[in-house]
Amino acid sequence: MIELRDIAFEVGDFTLNVNHSFALNKLHVVLGPSGSGKTVVLEMIAGLIPPASGEVILDGENINRHLPEERQMGYLPQDNTLFPHLTVGENIVYGVRAQGRAIDQEATQKVCDQLKVSHLLERSVVRLSGGEVQRVALARSIVAGNKILLLDEPTSSLNSVLKTELCHLLLSIQKEFQLTIIMVTHDMESAYMLGDTITFMINGAIEQSSLNTLEGISPANIRVAEFMGYRNIFHGVVEKQGETCLVHVGELGNALQCTHESAVKCASGDEVTIGVSPNDVRIVLLGKEEGRSGNNRLECLIVKTYNKGATLNIHMIPKGTDVLLESDFPMAKRNKIRYEEGDEISVELEATRLFIWPKAN
Repeated sequence: MIELRDIAFEVGDFTLNVNHSFALNKLHVVLGPSGSGKTVVLEMIAGLIPPASGEVILDGENINRHLPEERQMGYLPQDNTLFPHLTVGENIVYGVRAQGRAIDQEATQKVCDQLKVSHLLERSVVRLSGGEVQRVALARSIVAGNKILLLDEPTSSLNSVLKTELCHLLLSIQKEFQLTIIMVTHDMESAYMLGDTITFMINGAIEQSSLNTLEGISPANIRVAEFMGYRNIFHGVVEKQGETCLVHVGELGNALQCTHESAVKCASGDEVTIGVSPNDVRIVLLGKEEGRSGNNRLECLIVKTYNKGATLNIHMIPKGTDVLLESDFPMAKRNKIRYEEGDEISVELEATRLFIWPKAN
C-alpha cells in the first residue's frame, strides 16, 4: 500500500492537502484539470519534493527521508527524457548499469518484446516518434527493477491511435509484470480505459475516488460533475411523493423526476442542485418512442449544432425559457436525420442519470 497521510504543500497561492492510499498491483489514475496538483503528488511519492507536513508511507514504512533512488520507483515525467548520446538499447539498460548489476539479457528481451521496442535497440533516440519514446522510457524503468511506476500525462502528446496503443500496452505490462502504476492525467478517455480506480483531484484536494466500473462513475459533487462535462446544471426544490422524487426547477418551469440513488436522502423542501450529462439528454425520435413515460420531456428549439465526429453537440433552448441545454447525440443514430438551427425537437432527461447534490455542495 502507498499512503499519503495528512500531506500538505504550499507554493505561492497554491495549497495542496491530501489523504489518500493506493493499493499495490493495481493501475490507478489521478484525474483532474491542469494546475490541480497531480504532478506534485507524483513527485512527492517519488521523493523529488518533500511535503511541508505529513507522511508518504510504503508498505507501512515512512519513506519521507528515503532518497528517490532508494524507493525503487520509476518516475516518468511528461518529457520522458532519454539520453540523446545513447542508443535505444543503451538507454533501456542504463539503470541496471548505473546500479552496478549484471544485465539479465533474457528478462530485458522479454520487456523489450512486450513493449514492442526490440527492433529499435540500435536506433538513436533522436529518431524516435513520441509513442516510441514513451515505450522506451517504460522499458528502461521496468528493466531497472522498478515495481512501481509513476506516469505523468503519458498520453498527452500522442494522437488518438498512438494513445489507444499505449493504453493497451500499459494494461498488458501491468498484468504481465505485476506492476503498481499511478498515472496522472487530464484525459478522461485514457482514465476510463486504464484505471482500476479513478481519483478526481481539483484545486489541490481529492474530491472523489471510485472503482472504474462498466456502470460508470457518479459525480460526488458539482466540481467533479463540471470536470466530467456535466454542463446541464440547474437549481431546484425537492418534492417527495412517496418514493418518487421530483425537483421543481424554476428556470425550466418544470418538475423533473430523479430516480438516481442520489435522490434517496432528499426530503421535501430541500434546496438542491441537479445535473445531467449531455450524453443523457436523449432526443425523442418521433414514431420510435411509443410506450415511453414522457417523464422529464422538454420541447426545445435548436440554436446551434457542433459536429464532434462521433457525436453531434446540440445547443437548444426549452420553450418558454432562456436556459441553454446541451445534448450529445450519437452520429450513428442519426439515420440520415439532420438537426439544424431553428428546428424544434423533443428531448428527455434520463431520470436514472439525473444527479442531485445539496445546494451548498
